[in-house]
Amino acid sequence: MNNWKCMSCEQIVKFKGLCRDCTEYGEDGSVITPVTRVRIDAYGNEYVLKRNKPQHMTHDMMVMARKSNRRLTKNQTAKLQAQIKAEAELLRQAADDLQVSEDGLLEIGEAADLIEHIHTDACNHTVEE
Repeated sequence: MNNWKCMSCEQIVKFKGLCRDCTEYGEDGSVITPVTRVRIDAYGNEYVLKRNKPQHMTHDMMVMARKSNRRLTKNQTAKLQAQIKAEAELLRQAADDLQVSEDGLLEIGEAADLIEHIHTDACNHTVEE
């Protein structure tokens, strides 16, 4: 439900209109200086009305929308299939380069050969000298 607040006396009520305490009235009951209430949110801050602006479609957006719904041509399909196969082959090669060390860490590529093993009490092998 909407709450309304007088910004001069900080009084919060559930209806909008003029603040009865802060508004000055004449002897005949007419309003001399009106003090209106402001709508507030659940946290007591002034409510800011958000207007949704429609997003206008540009020419480029319309062209992309039409192109995205089309089927690919045979040449485009062949190129896409070749690209997918090349990426899959690269992933297979990368998976072959993976190495797991004795302590369970995953080591990738040639850097695994460059790292020297540090012997500790937790090692399950003997130290060769």
